[in-house]
Amino acid sequence: MAFLKNIKSFFVKSKKEKKYEAFNNIEKLNQFLNQDSFISVKEKNLFLEEIEGFLFLEEFNNEENLIKYCNQNNYDVLVVNEYLEKLKDIDSLVKKHNNEFVDKHLNIDCEYFDKLFSKVDSKIILDKEQRKVVLHDEDYTLVIAGAGAGKTTTVAAKVKYLVEKKNINPEDILIVSFTNKAVGELKERINRDLNINCKISTFHSIGYSIINEKNKEKFPIASSDKLYKWINEFLVGVIEFNEDLAKKLVLFFSYYMNIDENAQSIEDLKKVREFTYYETLKSQLEEENLKEIEERKSKKITINYERVRSIEEVKVANFLYLNGINYEYERPYPYYIPGLRRPYRPDFTIFNGDEIIYLEHFGVTENHESTLYSKEVLDKYLWNIDLKKRTHRRKGTKLIYTYSSYNDGIDLLEHLKELLINNGVELNPRDTKEIYKQLVKTGNNQSFARLVKLLMSFIGNFKTNGWDLEDFDRLMNNSKSERDKVFLEIAKEAYIYYQSKLKENHQKDFQDLINESKKILDEVAEMKEKLSYKYIIVDEYQDISLQRFNLTKRLSEVTDAKIIAVGDDWQSIYAFAGSKINLFTEFEKMMGYADLLEITHTYRNSQELIDIAGKFIQKNNMQYKKKLESPKSIKYPIAIFSYSDDYNANKTKGKSGVLKEKAVALEKALDAIVKRNNKQDLKVLLIGRFGFEGEKFARTELFDYVENEKGKKRIVSKKYPKLDIEYMTAHSSKGLGRDEVIIINSESGNFGFPSEKTNDPVLNMVIYNDKSYEDAEERRLFYVALTRTKNRVYILAPKYTPSKFLLEIKDEENVYKDYEFNEVKEVNKKLGIYCPHCGFPIHYKESKAFGRKMYICSNDTEICGFVSNNMKGGKTSIKKCPVCKDGYLFIKKIKNVEKYFLGCSNFDNDRSCRYTEELDEDKGE
Repeated sequence: MAFLKNIKSFFVKSKKEKKYEAFNNIEKLNQFLNQDSFISVKEKNLFLEEIEGFLFLEEFNNEENLIKYCNQNNYDVLVVNEYLEKLKDIDSLVKKHNNEFVDKHLNIDCEYFDKLFSKVDSKIILDKEQRKVVLHDEDYTLVIAGAGAGKTTTVAAKVKYLVEKKNINPEDILIVSFTNKAVGELKERINRDLNINCKISTFHSIGYSIINEKNKEKFPIASSDKLYKWINEFLVGVIEFNEDLAKKLVLFFSYYMNIDENAQSIEDLKKVREFTYYETLKSQLEEENLKEIEERKSKKITINYERVRSIEEVKVANFLYLNGINYEYERPYPYYIPGLRRPYRPDFTIFNGDEIIYLEHFGVTENHESTLYSKEVLDKYLWNIDLKKRTHRRKGTKLIYTYSSYNDGIDLLEHLKELLINNGVELNPRDTKEIYKQLVKTGNNQSFARLVKLLMSFIGNFKTNGWDLEDFDRLMNNSKSERDKVFLEIAKEAYIYYQSKLKENHQKDFQDLINESKKILDEVAEMKEKLSYKYIIVDEYQDISLQRFNLTKRLSEVTDAKIIAVGDDWQSIYAFAGSKINLFTEFEKMMGYADLLEITHTYRNSQELIDIAGKFIQKNNMQYKKKLESPKSIKYPIAIFSYSDDYNANKTKGKSGVLKEKAVALEKALDAIVKRNNKQDLKVLLIGRFGFEGEKFARTELFDYVENEKGKKRIVSKKYPKLDIEYMTAHSSKGLGRDEVIIINSESGNFGFPSEKTNDPVLNMVIYNDKSYEDAEERRLFYVALTRTKNRVYILAPKYTPSKFLLEIKDEENVYKDYEFNEVKEVNKKLGIYCPHCGFPIHYKESKAFGRKMYICSNDTEICGFVSNNMKGGKTSIKKCPVCKDGYLFIKKIKNVEKYFLGCSNFDNDRSCRYTEELDEDKGE
């Protein structure tokens, strides 16, 4: 009887000789499986432990022993066999019992469920899926609910059923959510409307209560403002007295502050160059720049400060500065070079006494290779490298150069140091402490502020993971990046200082409330104590962090409470605050076992909308698949209103013109809403990706922007002043439902939707990065925005730079759009802010070479030398005048005609050079 081995663990406790009334428990088993209640795994295991002592299986290791034992004790072998077979199949029998129990009570309790909310709102009637959630009573239950599926109603129904049908004391039920707003809504539904006084709280309040119960001492909570204050205080004052740490801070600023490790392709590099400006230490710290820096802080003027093109050039420039080497970035080469369209400007001109040394940094390997460039582009790069070397040989000027990487594996800065010394350049390292003081003096500059925010985010998420000081060493040991290690050394000391300030001020932050309460519960568990609570219900479970998960799990263990987690993995959007979607999608694995139940009937969105949104969100196969259903039907539930984002068109000159076009599109959406509802007394929700987007509309004559005393942001339409127009970010809108919704951001780019901004790589050590699908979390965020509406959702769409999400849904059935997005591929030409030759971003900035602001391609000069004073010149770049030699051919306009040509810059001075050329396009080039 081989099956005996499978159930042996149910019965064997010790090897002591005992006499058993072996099968008096057959009736107990039948009673257990016939009880009128749901049987959980823990209840099943307790029962098995209870009957385990009736049979000592080692006596029956074969059929002969079993028959012998039955004969000796006058037991029926067939009855014994039946009993053992039932025990072997106990899991499936319990599952069958539970299914029958649920089906039975769906029927006999039908009237009860129909009238569950009759005293509150007779219109609220639970559907079958919600009723199943109420009846299921496993130890761990995950309720996967769609947007607008009535999660709060289901939780309220569950609590009412527990109290009324299972006679659970309300004091033994704990409901926990993440925000005061969510807690307030649950309290209204359950404490007020149903008059059930169970505890409903945030995680932080629970933590506060546990800590306060043990220590009997109230304490203030430190806000995020304190974190900012003390981190800033640490960087500005404390480091000064730690020379080693000051050196590390200067090192981080010099070589690691900016990073483009994420640039794995040309397209990635374009994005980096578009939004990142690499400012050198020389620019930030030179005495003659300090006044300008102070003026730049107040944003009163734009100054010509030193920007370089890449991270590697930053490192080179800062190495020169830190070692007291006098240099100038991109100083024009003094000799005319025939054939070049723009003046040759070596990367660095080093003034070594009376000698001038030119330093070029080439963004390829020592073997002249690069994974970023195609063969054609790389060949052009290498040709220009060779041209520069030949030019210096012909003109007799001294050139030294560095590469991105070397065959010997030694860092480029070590090679640079050796090059400089071998060429007679003396290194005079600046005093690190003085550089630190200068950094502090300019402490409000962009880089310094970025470091403060980076440390805040790191430390906040570090604590959200429930980690302690020793975890810094673990992270250090696991890190292979020198940048990460330098940052961790700074962050560790900042963390120690921050924790000391909390202790000194007798304060705790929100992370402490969770971490310390978890430790208190650990102590309770070790003492084998049991606390109250039979049920713990976690609302909005998709936002759970590891820290909160651990607290919930431990709270369940010290109370023997059942856990009911309710949420929607499709709406998991708070990774930046520590949430981990895998704690939702792997709930069953994390708990060991669980019931997974779905609520798929939504009462907010139309079927047409959830079909579009569902297809969009379910492209990520790592999320739970579900088919939402709705009784509502609306034709064209998504309406797209376009606007021109052509920065150079006559109607839209620059950003203000594009904003006006966008405001007009918003007004068109409001026209549609007012017309559809035939009234103006309506509430409209505008949803954006970032907090600053809403107020921008007030910069046009069509809208005003106001904020009341409670901080609620309201946009006023001058055409429809009676409309109550509220603005929220997509994150803030989660959990809400509004009659009319307008998504105002569907652009591409760093500040688009999806946002293409990436976290600093150091944050990957503390923040869960969902790589299950491209833009996984941004996709969920856009889904949240789409599903806030009870009717239609209107989307404002740029014609030439629509986001990838908009392009996915625009051609779906039941999507109305007023414009066919056929010119998306022409975006670079249309916008005029990308290079017409290589497609890299164009920077409009002061140029020392030309003595004025110019449009300059951000690509490496070895690849693209495009520069223009006017983008109306199209692909034509300015170039040296072939007649007067010291003049440049600029883009000029013919009077009274929309036509342009190249004309010499010396036309208006004493030289009066009148040389002109046609634009390249006009010459057929």
